[in-house]
Order: sequence, then structure tokens, then C-alpha cells
Amino acid sequence: MKKILLISGAVLALGFAGTSSAAALCPPAATAGTLPGFYLGVGGGWGGMHTPKLNDADRVFSGGPGSETVLGVAARASGGYLWAIPQVQNLQVGVELGYNYYKKNTYSLAGPNASDEWNYKGHSIDLLGVAKFNLGASGLNVLAKAGPAYVRQKMTITENNLGALNTGWAGSESKVKPEAVVGVGYDITKNLDINATYTHIFGSEPGHVSDTGTVAAQKANLNKVAPVDMYLLSIAYHFGSLGA
Repeated sequence: MKKILLISGAVLALGFAGTSSAAALCPPAATAGTLPGFYLGVGGGWGGMHTPKLNDADRVFSGGPGSETVLGVAARASGGYLWAIPQVQNLQVGVELGYNYYKKNTYSLAGPNASDEWNYKGHSIDLLGVAKFNLGASGLNVLAKAGPAYVRQKMTITENNLGALNTGWAGSESKVKPEAVVGVGYDITKNLDINATYTHIFGSEPGHVSDTGTVAAQKANLNKVAPVDMYLLSIAYHFGSLGA
């Protein structure tokens, strides 16, 4: 975690240190798109971790029907810096540091053989390269982002009577995973824009709680860092470059 934050800070520091030289790349205000330079954004929508749905084996394990609540409210806060590229009209590129939140996934099994609940909870911090292409004077734009995400996930089992894990269990896993974002946006003013994006963080879907194996193998299987999908509507304020 500390290494990721240090790397993220170093990358942003290098970007900020280069703003004076990058200022020469910035087009005049009449150019399409929001102001190059610093920006802050927030967004909200729907998404979460892809953990397995209850299957027949899970239900047989407990002797009851079971229930699940997966996906839900998702949110993102971010900040970054954009540079304009005069050689490619209407193109802006940059770097962005962000934090992603998504609702935990909850499973319940209630029956004569077991009465249990297990939860998947997670969040992520990412450092992304950004490319934004403005579609002329229409105010519309398309964008793409990609980079590493530090993903942390916690899995908890309570009141457990499921075989090897019958004493209950909690474990966590953190990994750096690739992340990709695509979206469309609209520039309301030179300082303010909105966008709709789809985000995917690549991961490995955990197995089912009823999967057999040794205690160590079952815990490792359940606690894999899951893939994440988010559909967000966001708004960002662009401050412009330093000294502008």
C-alpha cells in the first residue's frame, strides 16, 4: 500500500513539476474542451465486485434456500492534470489519481445444516493515464483511462457451520490489478464537465463457499481479489494550469 502511494505521489509530483514547460503546449481558451491543467472530480452510480452467485451445492450444504445481495451503490473521487497536445487538435492527455468505493456483497444461508452469513467488502486506489478527445465545438468528448489499481478485499464468514470453516473466519487480500475506463462526456463550460463511464478492474472471481478442499485451499479460493465493474456519472471542475 505504502509503495503504491509513494509511486502515485512521485508520478503526480513529476507531472506538477513539469507544468511550467507543459504550459507552452496549452491552447488558447478558444480551443474546444475544458481548460488544460488541474482538475477534481466526483462520481456516483452502480457497480461492485463480481463474486459468485449461490448455486445448488451451496443450498444443499445448508439445507435451505439462501439469499444474496450483490452489487449496489458505487462512487469515485479523483484528481489529476491534463495537457493539451497541439500536434493533435482537440486532444488532451494526462494523469489521474482516484479512489473507488463499492457496496459489499452479502450472502446468507439458513437451514437445518447451517445458518451462516458471509460478506465481501472492498475498495481500490488507482493511478491512471488519461486521454480525452474533444469533438469540435459540440462540447462532446470521448475519453479513455488505463493504469494500475491497488485493490483491497476482505472476506468474512460468521456463525459458520460449513465444514472446514465451521469456526468462522475473516481474511483479506490486496493486489495491484490492471484497470481500464471508457466513457463519453460533455463540456458545460471551460471549467466544468460531466461524463458517463464504464470501469473494469481485472481480477479472479472467488469460488463458492461450498467448494471442497483443505482449510488453506478453501480460504485461498474464497479470498481471491474479485473483478470489479462500475457504471458512473461524474462531474469535474477544471482549474487550469499553474500561473494561468
